[in-house]
Amino acid sequence: MLSSYNKYLTWRELVEIQPPARPPVSERQPTPSAQFRETKGELALNGTRCTACQTPQYPPQRVCMICKTKDQFVPYDFSQAKGKVFTFSHDYVMETLDPPVTLTVVDFDGGGRIMCDMTDREPEKIRVGMDIEMTFRKLYYVGGIYNYWWKCKPVY
Repeated sequence: MLSSYNKYLTWRELVEIQPPARPPVSERQPTPSAQFRETKGELALNGTRCTACQTPQYPPQRVCMICKTKDQFVPYDFSQAKGKVFTFSHDYVMETLDPPVTLTVVDFDGGGRIMCDMTDREPEKIRVGMDIEMTFRKLYYVGGIYNYWWKCKPVY
């Protein structure tokens, strides 16, 4: 349920909104080769798990943050991982159809940390320590290329 008809019109791009005072999206065009290189690691949200102490770590590391073991890791999937908000901020200047952009640092349950945008949220309800889950979303479309990345969303 949307809070207003204006939000519906904006999301459907039926009304024009004033762009923010930032470089246009066209200057941030993704390249297909870079996206292909990142498919296994970043786009799949793969981290590692230490084989000595079993601690999951994101981003992938060479030295375990807990037991200091070096190069003893196996792949670990964070795409289904749950976590909690470590910190956040609301950015009212970034280009978005649903201001503000909520920039969030998430601590995954068991280990690992990521910085990402929060989606499907009500800005006034965001709190440090609230439960989140990860979701794969389209960031923008430019130059014939869709750019996707992970966002977190609250678990109410």
